[in-house]
Amino acid sequence: MMNGSTRKSIAGEGRGHDKHSIDTAVVDSLPDAVFSIDLKGRIVIWNRALEELTGFSKTEMLGKGNEEYAVSLYGEQRPALAELVGLPDEDVRRKYSSATRHGDVLFAETEAVYKDGRRTVLWLKAAPLRDSDGNVVGAIESILDVTHVRKERQMLFDALETLPVMVCIVRPDYQIPFANRAFREVFGESNGRPCYDYVFGQDGPCAFCQTLEALRTGAPHHWECHTPDGRIIDVHDFPFLDLDGTLSVLEVDVDITERRRSEEMLRESEERYRTLFENSQDAIFLTRPDGTILDANESACVMFGRSREEIVQLGRKGLVDETDPRLGALLKERAMSGRARGEITMVRSGARRFPAEVSSGIYRDSEGLQRTSLIVRDMTERRRAQEALEASEHRYRTFLDSTSDFVFLKDEEMRYLFANKALLEYFGTTREEIIGADDFSLVQEGVALQARYTDEETQRLRTTMVSEKTMGEKTYEMTKFPVTLTGGRIGIGAFVRDITERRRAEEELVRKEKEIETLVNNTGDHIVRFDRDLRYLFMNRAAVELTGLSSHELLGKTPEELGMPGDLCRLFREKLPPVFETKSRQTFEFKCTGSDGIERTFQASVSPEIGSDGSVGTAVSSVRDVTDLKRLQEELERSQAELRRVKARLSEVEERERRRIAHSLHDDLGQHLTALGINLNIMASILPKKTAAKVMPRIDDSLGLIKTAMNRVRHLITDLRNPVLEDYGLVAALEWYCKEFVGRAGIKVIFSGGFFKGRLDADRELELFRIAQESLTNVIRHAGATEVLIGLHKNDDTIRLIIEDNGTGMPPEKDLGDRSVSDLQGWGFRIMRERAVSIGGSLRVESAPGKGTRVVTEVPG
Repeated sequence: MMNGSTRKSIAGEGRGHDKHSIDTAVVDSLPDAVFSIDLKGRIVIWNRALEELTGFSKTEMLGKGNEEYAVSLYGEQRPALAELVGLPDEDVRRKYSSATRHGDVLFAETEAVYKDGRRTVLWLKAAPLRDSDGNVVGAIESILDVTHVRKERQMLFDALETLPVMVCIVRPDYQIPFANRAFREVFGESNGRPCYDYVFGQDGPCAFCQTLEALRTGAPHHWECHTPDGRIIDVHDFPFLDLDGTLSVLEVDVDITERRRSEEMLRESEERYRTLFENSQDAIFLTRPDGTILDANESACVMFGRSREEIVQLGRKGLVDETDPRLGALLKERAMSGRARGEITMVRSGARRFPAEVSSGIYRDSEGLQRTSLIVRDMTERRRAQEALEASEHRYRTFLDSTSDFVFLKDEEMRYLFANKALLEYFGTTREEIIGADDFSLVQEGVALQARYTDEETQRLRTTMVSEKTMGEKTYEMTKFPVTLTGGRIGIGAFVRDITERRRAEEELVRKEKEIETLVNNTGDHIVRFDRDLRYLFMNRAAVELTGLSSHELLGKTPEELGMPGDLCRLFREKLPPVFETKSRQTFEFKCTGSDGIERTFQASVSPEIGSDGSVGTAVSSVRDVTDLKRLQEELERSQAELRRVKARLSEVEERERRRIAHSLHDDLGQHLTALGINLNIMASILPKKTAAKVMPRIDDSLGLIKTAMNRVRHLITDLRNPVLEDYGLVAALEWYCKEFVGRAGIKVIFSGGFFKGRLDADRELELFRIAQESLTNVIRHAGATEVLIGLHKNDDTIRLIIEDNGTGMPPEKDLGDRSVSDLQGWGFRIMRERAVSIGGSLRVESAPGKGTRVVTEVPG
């Protein structure tokens, strides 16, 4: 509005110019109503057309300002559009909501009421007036009464509104001032949005849009548009000049999505039919009703062993056995109903006949000519297949009749179509009698009602149903499933199995599992099951009580998640995974502090649970508190160590006593026996002959006894103290003793020890020698052997002494009951074992009745 500061600014710019510089004569001659104002908003031009439009003369209006002239224009005092040309668009639209600007020209539409009461619609166009230097000196406005045009335009819009196609008007700035109902139903209301936002939801003009092409060329334009929701729009654009002089586009849009889909479907259909024709395994012929063949597919050529040209040349007569009486009936049926189907004999090349199923129909081509189609299917393989199917059905029937399960098939009305032999015997009926019967004619009504219910549920849900039914002392498992019969009907198939024994076994298994669970929960051992991630899956009562937590808190957790000590978690991660990898049992010990704060020692035995497929998914560990056992073992080891010290001391004392006794026997008894023999010999030499004859036999007998005693003393001295052992070592002593043993016992002894080099310490040599002595003594006393083998060997870090005889042997220790080998042999074996243990070794006895005895002593090398 040119008032205030704006008027002052324009007045300053226009100072010094004549306000009558516009050619008023030209303006007067214009057909449109025109007026102009100066920079102060006063009327300076009011042409003749405007006088006619408003009824106010030029004389009345010239010089009027302060919007007084507006009363003659609009029936009220308000700013004219010309006064607003210098204001921003938003200010203009506050006065004229329909205002638009093109360059510095404003356009608007408004209503006016003249003094004669006429109500009109005016189209306004205002622009600034400039002098020759380009300075604004005022504004000019033209007024067009568009009341009749607007009515006609509205009539046009009303007509467009009812059209089934989409119609809209698009302006050069992409605004859509009009869109008919069909357009709005598809895209909604524009709400002043440009078309690219309204239709496509974009921020700027669409790159593919061709709407403005009609404005560029000034001619109608036709193109296709694809909308975001997949529609295909056939677009017709027509350029036209709008009321405000704007070149706009009348756009007619036809949604051809379905048409295109139909065209595509038709094309695809034609392609499918062509593909079907070319690739069908059946022979297809395009023919005339008179039997002329127009075309044949590749399968027809293969089936009849002829080329397409040969088939066309031969016609129907060359392919059909015309002596077949069914041919005439088929042709007659086709002529009457337009189609026919049946079986007939066809002829291949070489006059080879074959059974075929034919289907023929009459149709008209695109030219309206009557044509026929013929589809031929070779029945040769089908006949063979039917025979094979019958044989297969016989095999399956035989198989089903051989099972002890009840097997049946019912139709959609729950009537029996098949029942196997076991079910027929159960019902006491025949196959002929049961076919077509239902359960109500075979079993009690209550049982039949239950069977009917499960049949109907299986048929309704179209799913397999498994149920159990106890009848008398028998329990049956029934598996019912839907079966598709011919014609799409749904029947019921079923297998019924007697599971009485299985249920008894399951009950027994449950009872056993409860017993095992009771045992597991009442044992003092801690029993745990875990998976590969070491997550606990089961803990018995003892294991749960050890942790001080509940089962809910334990199960599903790993040792780390339970907050177990880090060293214990690392031990489990080291020891437990190999159980899964090696599929073998692992045993180890560990220490753990219980909920009572006392550290205890545990022994774990972990075993894999191997599945039917050979994989290991879980493992079970049995953990035993061995704290007290460890303490007892330590006490036992201390006792045994003390016993070994005592035994060593006893052995030392024993050897010392042996030496003393041996010296005593040699120095005392031996000398006395020697002196006694000398004395007897002296006495014999001085006896008178008469007396000697009587006494000498006694003296000789005494001398013999003295000699025997002397020999016995020598043996005793050797047994008590072996000088060979002390002077030459174990190998020499054993060789010497074997020779002595042979001479004394008369039993063959073979010694093997020549590869044993060097000597051992005195204690080991002595104890091994004494073990050999005791073993040979046992051979004499108990074995009844004729041969003894003695071996002394050293392998790696072990010295092995083996004494083996061929005597009567002994039963194995496992068969001796409460007795042991030591019980059979007295103290000998016990002493031998103690000797072996005293030097850090071990002794075992291997024997069997009739296979001799083998004593093996092993000591560290």
